[in-house]
Amino acid sequence: VLVPINGMAVPFHVSTIKNVGIQQQGAAGTVLRINFVSPGMGIKLSADNKHLMYLRELSFRAQESHNLTLVHKGINDMKKSFNAAEKEKQARDELVPQEALRINPSRGPTLKTLKIYPNLQARGKKTEGDLEAHLNGFRFTVRKAASSDVKHIDILYRNIKHAFFQLSNKASTLILLHFRLKNPIMCGKSSTKDLQFFVEWMDDGESLLDNRRKNAADRDELYEEERQNEMRNKLDNEFKKFCDRVQDLLPAEDPNEPDGDKIWEWDVPYTDLEFRGNPKSSMVE
Repeated sequence: VLVPINGMAVPFHVSTIKNVGIQQQGAAGTVLRINFVSPGMGIKLSADNKHLMYLRELSFRAQESHNLTLVHKGINDMKKSFNAAEKEKQARDELVPQEALRINPSRGPTLKTLKIYPNLQARGKKTEGDLEAHLNGFRFTVRKAASSDVKHIDILYRNIKHAFFQLSNKASTLILLHFRLKNPIMCGKSSTKDLQFFVEWMDDGESLLDNRRKNAADRDELYEEERQNEMRNKLDNEFKKFCDRVQDLLPAEDPNEPDGDKIWEWDVPYTDLEFRGNPKSSMVE
C-alpha cells in the first residue's frame, strides 16, 4: 500500500496494517483511517526492536468520498487475499508427507454422483464427483472442477482413523460415509481431518415435513412414496456393497499376518441408541 507522507509515496506491506476504517463527517468531508500493527496490541517487542519507533495510525481527509471509498475497499480486499494465501501456506506446511496413491489398473469399487463436505466450490454450490477405491486408498474425482487444484482428493487407507457408514433413516435424507483422518489433508485451499461423502435420497425441494402434509390416500402420492422407497433401498444396497468390497481391499494391521485383522472396520450407528438433542441451533437425532 502506497501512502502519501510529506509529498512522498511511502510503501507499507499489507501485513503491517491492522484494519482500515472510513467515516463520513458531513460538511467536514470523509476520513480514511489506517491502523497499523504496533506494540501494545498483543505484540511483544524483542530486545533488538525496543529502540525503534512505531507508527500507530494515519488519517486522510477529502471532500470527495468516492476515491477514499475505493481505497478502503481495495485495502480490505488485499488483506483478505493475503490472509487467505498465508492460511493456505501454513496449512500446507503443517501437512504430514504421505505416499502416493497406487491406482488400481482394473476398475475398483465405485460410488458415483456423490457430494463432498467440506465443499470445494465457492458460492454455496455443492461439489459432485465419484469416489473410487484403489490399491492403497480412495480417490474422489470432481466433476466439472472449478480449477486444476481441486480435480481430485486422495485419502490413504492407513491415514483413516475412523470410518463411519450411515444408512438412510427417518431423521435424515442423507446416506453418507464419514472419514476421520489421523493426519490432515488439503481439501481445496484448507486442511481438514474430517471428510464426508453423501447422497440425498429425497428429491430436491421435498422434505419430511412436506410428506406429512400430503394425502396418504392419493394414488399419485402412494406411487411417489413407493418410488422413493425403491430408490432409497437401491442406494442403501449400493453403499453396502461398496463398503463390503472396500473391507476386502484393506491391508492387514500386521503385515506379517495377511489374513489377520484389517487396519480399520466400518462403524455403523446403532439406531436403537439414538436420542434427540440440540447441540447448536436445531433439534437433531
